[in-house]
Amino acid sequence: MGGFEGNAQTLRILARLEKKEPKAPIGSKADDGVGLNLTYRTLASVLKYDRCIPPEGEDDTPVKGYYCSERMLVESIKMAVLGERTVTEGKFQTIECGIMDLADDIAYSTYDLEDAFKAGCVTPIQLVAAASDQAIVASLKEKTGLDQDKILGHVMALFDSRIADLESLELSRTNVSAENPRGLVLLAVEMDRASENLTSNGAFRTNFTSELVNEYVENVCIQINDLSPSLSKVSLRSDLQERVAVLKHLTYEMVIQSPSLKTVKYRGKDIVTSIFDALYADGGELLLPQDFRRRAGDADDKSVRGRVICDFIAGMTDRYAVEFYGRLKSDTPQTVFKPL
Repeated sequence: MGGFEGNAQTLRILARLEKKEPKAPIGSKADDGVGLNLTYRTLASVLKYDRCIPPEGEDDTPVKGYYCSERMLVESIKMAVLGERTVTEGKFQTIECGIMDLADDIAYSTYDLEDAFKAGCVTPIQLVAAASDQAIVASLKEKTGLDQDKILGHVMALFDSRIADLESLELSRTNVSAENPRGLVLLAVEMDRASENLTSNGAFRTNFTSELVNEYVENVCIQINDLSPSLSKVSLRSDLQERVAVLKHLTYEMVIQSPSLKTVKYRGKDIVTSIFDALYADGGELLLPQDFRRRAGDADDKSVRGRVICDFIAGMTDRYAVEFYGRLKSDTPQTVFKPL
């Protein structure tokens, strides 16, 4: 069936699922929507990974790509964008898609970090400390290819010119040495307090993020593809690209991988898996709303039926998913008279 993958689902939503206009009368078995009826060039801008996801994965690792159900659509997109030209499989990505991909990376490395500051999940001092943690550094090395000195250097560069308060601490002028351990402790306490104060300062957080984003945007480079201009590449200056990668993965390790969010992730996976298993079981389509029930019932094989169920679950909000799960599993479900 190909499982679920966010990029593939985005293409499917825009090209198939959004209810703009059908290709056949609503209610007929041939009903196959065209989504928002967008141009091929617009659809190409969300085709981030040029690979058809195999129906059956070798393990639980999600494969980045598009669903095989959209293979013909992707071929049409390539033909419309490239004309008679062809590219090596896996290498198709338009400049619009590249711009959005770069914008995502910048957002992950700046606004996610700002949110972490605001939520109190991370402070500047903790960020520097994490860049020296052996387990985290090992993970960052694997993901970025950078050694510990470069990783720490990129993190320190964030604050060298942006956190003057830490440099102007009164205690920093105190004689701090191995012979004066009390002064060292007091300095550490004062620096930690200053770091937390900066984190809780909304003006600092906003300026911090704005400066980073401005620096990145001013250093975007474009490599023109003379043969296929639509496939031109955008990138950041190499040192800034390294910094974005370090911050993105560091924020992931410190926030997304934290016990509190891992608990939420586990709960979410349990809810989604339980809903899918219930709907995919024999007769489970009877639990679906009318339009999805018909599509699941008309499915030619189990893989198509599974994709319909994935479409239904992917369209749920968090609240709706919890409520639907409650109706299936809870001892105190909401009234059956509330429509799904």
